[in-house]
Parts: sequence; C-alpha cells; structure tokens
Amino acid sequence: MCWEYPVFLTLASTGLRLGELINLEWTDVDLRRRLITIKVKDFWEPKNSKPRAIPMTNKLAEVLKELQRDSRWVFTTRKSNQLNKNHLRERLVKVCM
Repeated sequence: MCWEYPVFLTLASTGLRLGELINLEWTDVDLRRRLITIKVKDFWEPKNSKPRAIPMTNKLAEVLKELQRDSRWVFTTRKSNQLNKNHLRERLVKVCM
C-alpha cells in the first residue's frame, strides 16, 4: 500500500482539515471505539478550539491498524517526521493528474 492511501482515505472519510490530519497523534485515535478525537494541544490548536470526536469507518480503522507506530504522529514522512501541508498538497496534485 502506498503511503498516500491511508492519508487520503482519512481525509475523505472523516472530513478532517489538513491541520487536524497533520497534527493527529496516536493518542487521538481510539481504534477499539473507532473514534478520532481532535483537541487542543500545547503546540497546536484546532480552528474553533473545541474538542470533537469523529467516528471512523470500519475500513479506515482497518487501514490505521496496519500503520507502523514508530512515531507519535499517525502520518509521517519516511524519516518519521511530522508531515506538512505543502508536501500533502503536492502529493494530492500528483495523485489527481
């Protein structure tokens, strides 16, 4: 599976904003209850500053279970660094062309 698939599946099936996706940590993901929690963090704040729980589809939960957990971030670069918006936009354009 290419690294873009889980990223774009998450965006499409949850409606997360790019900032929410980029700052998503494994502690925000509850695979058992199939919920993603968006909340204020020390280094980042969501658009409306209010926590919210977003349900996951069964497919998304299955895909996230298969991801490596060698970083605090759910989605990372190959070097386990946090993704950035520009990189995601560039990949989306390439995928769509």
